[in-house]
Amino acid sequence: MPARHKVGKVSQNRRKRNIFLIVFGLFAAIVAGMLAPESRSRITFPEQEPFLTDQSLPLPPIGPRESGFNPLDTPFLFRLGSTDKMTGEERERILQSQYHRILQKIDGEVPEVTIDTVSGMTVVTIADEPFATVLPADAPEYYERLDDERKKKLELMIAQRWKWLLQVDLTQEARTRSPESLAAFPYIVGVFFFISLVFHALADSFSRKYLNSPGWSLKAFVWLAFLALASWIHPVFKPLATPIIKGGVLPIFYFLIIVTACGIAYRLGCRALENYARAYMESHRAPNKHLEQRIQTIIQGGRFLVATVVAICGFAWMMGALGVDVGKIFAGAGFAGVALGVIGKDILNDYFFGLNILAEDQFTIGDFIETPVATGTVESFNLRTTRIRETDGGLSIVTNSRLTVVKNHSRDFANADFRVGVAYGSDTDRCIELICDEVRKFAEEHPDKLEPNPVFTGVHELGDSAVTLRALIRTAALEQWGVGRELNRRVLHRFKTEGVDIPFPQRTVWLKKEAGDSDSN
Repeated sequence: MPARHKVGKVSQNRRKRNIFLIVFGLFAAIVAGMLAPESRSRITFPEQEPFLTDQSLPLPPIGPRESGFNPLDTPFLFRLGSTDKMTGEERERILQSQYHRILQKIDGEVPEVTIDTVSGMTVVTIADEPFATVLPADAPEYYERLDDERKKKLELMIAQRWKWLLQVDLTQEARTRSPESLAAFPYIVGVFFFISLVFHALADSFSRKYLNSPGWSLKAFVWLAFLALASWIHPVFKPLATPIIKGGVLPIFYFLIIVTACGIAYRLGCRALENYARAYMESHRAPNKHLEQRIQTIIQGGRFLVATVVAICGFAWMMGALGVDVGKIFAGAGFAGVALGVIGKDILNDYFFGLNILAEDQFTIGDFIETPVATGTVESFNLRTTRIRETDGGLSIVTNSRLTVVKNHSRDFANADFRVGVAYGSDTDRCIELICDEVRKFAEEHPDKLEPNPVFTGVHELGDSAVTLRALIRTAALEQWGVGRELNRRVLHRFKTEGVDIPFPQRTVWLKKEAGDSDSN
């Protein structure tokens, strides 16, 4: 079976599998939701008590601080002010840790929340245990200007609102920890699992169709989100949700967002570059092959430059999103700084040579070049490396900094260096006329390959066995080798016809006979 048919069959089977997973996941989620037991919890939300109010004592914001990207990693129930010893966020984290310990003790009954006075301070207690103390830092700026009676009244107003937020949340927690809710937990997790299975199939189909990849990052995001959500709704496993979210869901979410944004930026940059190249080509009324090759080379180099800039910006964005200071990583004499200094120096050097190749138009894609490290046709180019297909078929990938000397055989014209040896007794002038005549005939048959009049003809060398005649014939670029081979054939045939001897290396030995020597048999 051909490879193309195998790939098509695998793709078709994968499509059928994804359709089955979607249908099965939706059906199973509906069934799991229908089988879940109904919650008959008797826990009811408390009725809101009338708040103590005073128009002359306006209150600061009481509710929680604004949350960030993570919708599950919510801040504490109410915000606290900063003191000389710790910030408000630090106080909230301490209370949140204490609050989690209180939640672990809930067995279905809602603990009582009260407001007491302890050592002259207003304290909110939970189950007769002091929990949160109203400090001057939690009160408005005008707190210090009030008398003691109005200070206590202001503290009581703040404590009442804290109490209400705690009562509502404790009631919700007691409901989730009730036997009925715990019994429904496996069914709810089942619904989430089958819905995640549907999103897994959708992510696979989307990635393979539009991104040409298996989409492992999207799939990992789906299942990590499932684990985080399943942990969040269970009172015992709830503390595990935050590490899963911070350690897995958020990094992958940031990665997907940043990769998507970088992909869009890369495509827009490449499209702008191609539109500019197209407009530049249209501005030249008679574009030639070299101009088209140069535009293609600039486009390839420009795409690589755009990709490099986008990758660096995406990396910095990702590190910033994860809270990593990129400047501190590469600053100083640390490992990253040394690595950047050693490796980055060579990379920047290659980029400099790549830009220099583009600026000076040393070669383009499709040119046949000769360098100290490789000789062949340029197949592709970017600011970092050049790919050269050599005459033996091998592909050489050369960094641009090694292309110090470049001989380009594809520009304008070339010279075929034709040489032939004739015997010393031959008429060299006649032989030169025969060579020029063959060149003219060849040029008449193929005027696009060579010119009829040689650039130079004459006696090049008086060798040991022959007189070497030489002719330089102006040819089209890259035609010099083919023209030289064809002239060898034509001149050889013409010399044979005209009786011109092309000698092979030979040596004549003279023997001198001394007086008195006698012949011996």
